[in-house]
Amino acid sequence: MNRAIKSFLILIVIIISMVIGAMGYSAYLEYTKPVEPVVVPQTNLLDQAEKQELDKLKVLKSGVVASFILSGQVADVSGGAIILSSNQDRVALVVDPTARIYSVSTVGATAGKSTTAKLSDIKIGDNLQIEARLSLSNDIIGYSVIIVK
Repeated sequence: MNRAIKSFLILIVIIISMVIGAMGYSAYLEYTKPVEPVVVPQTNLLDQAEKQELDKLKVLKSGVVASFILSGQVADVSGGAIILSSNQDRVALVVDPTARIYSVSTVGATAGKSTTAKLSDIKIGDNLQIEARLSLSNDIIGYSVIIVK
């Protein structure tokens, strides 16, 4: 075969290889093209009253609120976990193991006197007043408990 024909055939093979490579690269780019994010219009999911309630709840986590008082009747108690209820409202909380617990009598000769109590003294139906804080993990932690008898 003539040298010119060999060179021409090699050139044809190179051109065909480049075309096939370009087509493969184009298909690769199309296949790996980033998906355009779907833009969903922002809808107002919370009405004004709900936003105000949410803002009030955010205050509980602020540095301005050192603690708050919960008051209600024990609906359930299991170890350090207590569910307080008042009317139809229920609140779950955990009593800190180092919490101060007192029992205060409101009747009889010992009315107004407080005595030191233990977590195990808290029973379903007892009326409690609990000083609590909201933890960073959004749990209500009781630090001071008064059992009102």
